[in-house]
Amino acid sequence: MYSVHPLLITTLSALVRLLDFAFSAKMSAFLLNNTYVKLCHWFFKTFEPRNQTLFHSIVAFIIIPPSLLAFVFRNYYHGHLALALTLSYTLYITALLTSIVLYRLSPFHPLAGIPGPTIGKISRLWSLYIATTGQQHRYAQELHERYGPIVRTGPNHLHIIDASAIPTLLSAKPFEKAERYKVTVPLGGSGALGTLVDIHEHQARRKLWDRAMNSEAMQGYREIFSRRINQFVGLLEKRDGQIIDLSLLFSLLAVSISIRFDVMGDLAFNGRFEMLKSAVDANDYISTTRGSAFFFEWSGKIPWIRPLVPYIMRINAPALAFHRLAVECISKRLSEGSKKKDLFYHLFNEQNNGQAWAFPLAIAESRGTLLAGADTTGTAITSILYYLLTNPSTMNKLRFELDSHYDDIGDMYSSDTLSKLPYLNAVINEGLRLAPALPSGTQRYLPPGKGPVVVSQTLIPEGTTVQMPTFVLHRDPRYFSPQPNSFIPERWLDESIKPDRSAFIPFSVGPTSCVGKNFALTELRLLLCILLHTFDFQLSPSFDSKGWESTFNDNFILTKGALPTRTSKGIVVLVVFIEERNNKTRETL
Repeated sequence: MYSVHPLLITTLSALVRLLDFAFSAKMSAFLLNNTYVKLCHWFFKTFEPRNQTLFHSIVAFIIIPPSLLAFVFRNYYHGHLALALTLSYTLYITALLTSIVLYRLSPFHPLAGIPGPTIGKISRLWSLYIATTGQQHRYAQELHERYGPIVRTGPNHLHIIDASAIPTLLSAKPFEKAERYKVTVPLGGSGALGTLVDIHEHQARRKLWDRAMNSEAMQGYREIFSRRINQFVGLLEKRDGQIIDLSLLFSLLAVSISIRFDVMGDLAFNGRFEMLKSAVDANDYISTTRGSAFFFEWSGKIPWIRPLVPYIMRINAPALAFHRLAVECISKRLSEGSKKKDLFYHLFNEQNNGQAWAFPLAIAESRGTLLAGADTTGTAITSILYYLLTNPSTMNKLRFELDSHYDDIGDMYSSDTLSKLPYLNAVINEGLRLAPALPSGTQRYLPPGKGPVVVSQTLIPEGTTVQMPTFVLHRDPRYFSPQPNSFIPERWLDESIKPDRSAFIPFSVGPTSCVGKNFALTELRLLLCILLHTFDFQLSPSFDSKGWESTFNDNFILTKGALPTRTSKGIVVLVVFIEERNNKTRETL
């Protein structure tokens, strides 16, 4: 008789159990579950449903399949449907997430060859978390220092800092504005200029804005500039000799959001904002606008959330308050008509009795106008003053240039030569380089049918979003050496160290660049000149001047910390009288 080896018996028994399992309800459920998982993953990866189709897709591919599985195989769980549903959903979601993670980290993903943090490759939720810290600009800088000029920061998201890529990325074709810009626009509704993704729609609206920002319109705005700046000068005179937080004053009252807000309030809404009279933001306009900007930033990280945005806005206090503010402002402006040639006078073409816009569109541009004025010019002027105060020799050079061209403030208001002063413009450029208004820059998307495209010697597949972080680009030693993190206005004038201007994009470039560039530069030049001509500034002895940049926060727009300064109005004259390398020395009596 022959004996059977125990190992063979064990193997045959295992095979029998496997065959029994293969034809059991358990195996059928397992196979169906994974089939649905693969189908769901393929569908969302291929079509990336948005808008109204998002909810239908979630119901069809995420809710229904595990529910059907639980119902069909409930007898396997002895008729306990609740238990069947719990286990079915747990297995389904776990398998789906596993499939997604493995694919995004696999060599089969189109962006597999581009380096980046593993957690970023898995999900954009990591970027959403970084956004909540306010340190996106520093995080992006660390990533590029570690991984190089091209970094994969999301499943289908890249960061690029390469000046040669700018013409391709920021032109009208083949890339287009990413979905983040329209995420807060109601489905089927109208958006402000900055939210328009379709290039033809953008071009049509841009023509109206160009008319409102041309040289003739700018001349009409000078009266508003002069009145508000004089009002702010009077405010500083009342605080002569006191230690004040210039950053706070600029934000709440004048150059940051108050002057900017009041100027934009005058330009757009016939003086709706009168914060300079009280020096207090009693109605929280500033925090409301900042909160709305932050809401725009984090929701843009996950654009598929767009169908939920109207509901989120109802419970998000800053976003809701900002919307109500925009409605209030534009309603008052429309009811009062054109008392002066403000921004909407030109946008509505009121000089030619143009037809008023539909109310939803007017509200959208009202929101865009208010948001565009939040902490942009204010951050720039505050930053420039900080850099000047921590570089006294630079301050003296600028004051000498101003004093050699102008005898009094009135000449500055009426002069067109401010834009031609070389050192003034070098100082402003350097300030905008180190403290760009939008530190994370712009996003562009390569839609299906338009790719792939080679950018920076890298093949960019369709469906990829590309972002160029301005803060990091502006401090890249390849373009701004020597000392890219230092304030050196001479780099814009000295032929031997001139920077690569193609990498300098504080207002972006291309057909969707900042329409308010000339307005912002005019405001910066005029305000900076008048303040330096009228006042002397000294930083508080207790101020940590070396750590001020660490107070920068990136919440879509750049915000900054306190700048405690003693402001004094002296008799400022040119006294010379010392010749030193053919330069005059300026003194304050």
